Amino acid sequence: VLASPDGQRGLIDAYTYVNLTGSMRVTRAGRVFLSLKNVGDRTFIIDRVRGILPSHPRLLHVGATWRF
Repeated sequence: VLASPDGQRGLIDAYTYVNLTGSMRVTRAGRVFLSLKNVGDRTFIIDRVRGILPSHPRLLHVGATWRF
């Protein structure tokens, strides 16, 4: 099925992308974490309901948690 001019109809190809997440304890109560999403930084269509909606670009989250 060919895509419609408004982008709301058409096939969405299947894609595989990689996310990585890790964490490490730094103290008895503290932990740091890292999450990398869309490692290959590929852009692809994820939705056509409101027209063509692209995937998110590569995204890095870094943070820490502490228990009190």
